[in-house]
Amino acid sequence: PRVASPWIEARLLEVEQALRTPEIEAALSSPARVRGERVELWRERPFALMSRGRLWHGRFDRVVVSRRRGEVLGAELYDFKSDRVSAEDSLETVVSGYRDQLGSYREALAAMLGVLPTLVRSRLVFLDVGRVVELGAQGGESGPGRD
Repeated sequence: PRVASPWIEARLLEVEQALRTPEIEAALSSPARVRGERVELWRERPFALMSRGRLWHGRFDRVVVSRRRGEVLGAELYDFKSDRVSAEDSLETVVSGYRDQLGSYREALAAMLGVLPTLVRSRLVFLDVGRVVELGAQGGESGPGRD
């Protein structure tokens, strides 16, 4: 068997540590169920959407959809990021680089579910720093998904 390099070992240790942080653990936990609701969990689900005369495509890392009697009550969209957030970069600076992408993903997911984008909550999950940042219903510019 091959022996992992020190660099790989260090990265694995970082991921293990991130998985133990309360924010990351909560983002990866089974969704809470409310009586009468059905919860769907999507992982690595590809999407393609025609909008404004253009084909948009991408992949949702994790989506939790809540339904009652078939009607979508809301959805939570998680996008995992492995960016290394350095001391010179603030987390908000890194987040701002993803606002348009998440806004697009939110719009694409809303279209797929047949709901308004305001029913889709979007979150960035930063594994490097063990943080989850909610972008809310106004997650970015409009325009369906970018990959």
